[in-house]
Amino acid sequence: MLIMRHIFLTNEPGKPEELVARLLAAVGEEGKEEIMTAADQLMERGREQGIKQGVEVGRREMLLDQLRERFGALPDTVVARVTAAGLAELRTWSKRVLTAPGLDEVFAGN
Repeated sequence: MLIMRHIFLTNEPGKPEELVARLLAAVGEEGKEEIMTAADQLMERGREQGIKQGVEVGRREMLLDQLRERFGALPDTVVARVTAAGLAELRTWSKRVLTAPGLDEVFAGN
């Protein structure tokens, strides 16, 4: 699909609907199904990525709330560490915050 690549590279970013319309005009009816399938896949990928990011943000906020509730004001280094963490670390720390006697123990081993 060199035509699709050409359209992507030579057109200013705009509304997705406009880009799809340009692609459909360029490929005609015979390429319509392929264009729509690709568009659907890209939209689904975007939705999944948005959901994952939303879950990560929510877990970070929840963990920071729990840490503040349990240990008081947090050092900037702890906030930065939580903000940079992935889901696996956030899960581990969220469990540890329930029983750890101090902040150091929440993050021990990570």
